[in-house]
Amino acid sequence: MGFKFRRWLKWLGADDAEVNRLVIEALRVKDLVQPESQEPEPIDIEFEARQLPSEAKSFMALADFYELNEWRDVPTAYKDSVAYVHSRNIDMQRYEFYWTPAVEHKLGHRVIVPFYYKRKIVGWTARALNSGIKPKYHSDHPSNFVFNLDQQLYDNKFVIVCEGVFDALAIDGVAVLGADITETQAELIESLGRDIIVVPDWDSAGSKLIDRAVEYGWAVSFPLWREQAKDISEAVAKYGKLYVLKDILNNKQTNNLKIKIMSRQ
Repeated sequence: MGFKFRRWLKWLGADDAEVNRLVIEALRVKDLVQPESQEPEPIDIEFEARQLPSEAKSFMALADFYELNEWRDVPTAYKDSVAYVHSRNIDMQRYEFYWTPAVEHKLGHRVIVPFYYKRKIVGWTARALNSGIKPKYHSDHPSNFVFNLDQQLYDNKFVIVCEGVFDALAIDGVAVLGADITETQAELIESLGRDIIVVPDWDSAGSKLIDRAVEYGWAVSFPLWREQAKDISEAVAKYGKLYVLKDILNNKQTNNLKIKIMSRQ
């Protein structure tokens, strides 16, 4: 974890103990998910490049600018965006977030998450910072897109498939951006060449994701925390990334009959 990130956490109010805890947990998670498989063959699917919203700048670029300005006149909404991502227990060194002062669609009160594919931006979503801003997400991205594919390390043993962007970021998985999985999305995920574990949101819509997992022959996890948290992101906020990841691995099912029975319980 870099010096700048440590300094940034200090700005958000984190103490040394919390920073050290995050470093240790990151190392333990790395040991849990690596190594094994060879680098997969690239898949012949392309998405057109898209622009981020006007005036959007990365958190890091804005932090450098305001630091040079001795942290004067820092927009409250920018601070709120950084604090929001930090509150979700997401590693801001592993993924780049953006903020814009633009007023359309209340973008200035959202955190912007760019969508990368083969190292180019092909879309984005902007998540509202509070429940009073509707809709929760304002997005521009291609259909059949799978979020966070570029961040999957080629030597990981498995990939965790979930519904939402922040779920994927919290656990270093991928998101299908809804409760369904298209054939193109399945092809993209399978191109990673590793074990696939689906973790749906624990609501009525999540059952469709389970049906798709069975159809594609993928594993489904029924973690113990599902009765206390509605999705991965909430579980990580409550219990920490390492516990949530181990619980997902310990409670995965590959038998289709068992998956169908447990999905009805």
